[in-house]
Amino acid sequence: MEKSEKKFVPAALYLTAAVVGLLFPTHMVEGWIFLSIPAVFLALITLFFYRRHISLFGPTLFFLVAYITRTLPFYTLGLMFAFPIALYLITIRFFKSLWRDESPPSFGEVGEINKTSIVYGLVVIAVSSSALILWYWLFDPDIEVFTQYFPDVELLKLLVGGVVFAFVNSIVEEVVYRGILWNGLEEIFGSVHAVIAVQAVIFGVIHYWGIPNGILGAVMATVYGLFMGIIRNRAGGLLMPILVHTFADMTIFLILLNIVGRI
Repeated sequence: MEKSEKKFVPAALYLTAAVVGLLFPTHMVEGWIFLSIPAVFLALITLFFYRRHISLFGPTLFFLVAYITRTLPFYTLGLMFAFPIALYLITIRFFKSLWRDESPPSFGEVGEINKTSIVYGLVVIAVSSSALILWYWLFDPDIEVFTQYFPDVELLKLLVGGVVFAFVNSIVEEVVYRGILWNGLEEIFGSVHAVIAVQAVIFGVIHYWGIPNGILGAVMATVYGLFMGIIRNRAGGLLMPILVHTFADMTIFLILLNIVGRI
């Protein structure tokens, strides 16, 4: 078997596990369950395939548990990644013996805030925030459903809560996409350019149901994912992407506040 063929199988299995864990059964529609069953089966095969390879086993386990969590009757947005991340941490911390001489992976390095990453970050903050505002003004999207999570409190408390949520959500998403997912893709592809491209596409597809939504939203999120991948690579870790991501989430929060007439 050629070297490229050897890499195709683990790449296909790992990407299947990633899509299963992050996409299915988000906003489940009739018929999707039949698509997810064989996909979950492939994810289980992937888990077995990488049982002694922690750099891929850990992320694959995360994705499969993320899928299972979504199927629970008491599933909430808070459980979406909390339980899978907790299990991932336990796995890489307490089961080191499964992986022989390999070092347990982390979510990704913290990285550094250098001149290059600051410039990239400021540009992405300006462009992404402007793009979100233009999208809202030009297309008048139907995203009012997201405002149901707003508590009935005074504006100052709501703003503080929004900042906290934006920061926490940014940490979680960066850990998942530019941390756990990134680690596995890096192991498979080796090329950072391929890693940046693939994680961006997955990030974009999954945000089809987010803000911004729809096909245009998915495209915007994919482009955003590309830039975030570049920043993560330039900064050498997740700190700078988390800070940049927080501004985008805050822009979305302010848009939602405008929808409910609070600003």
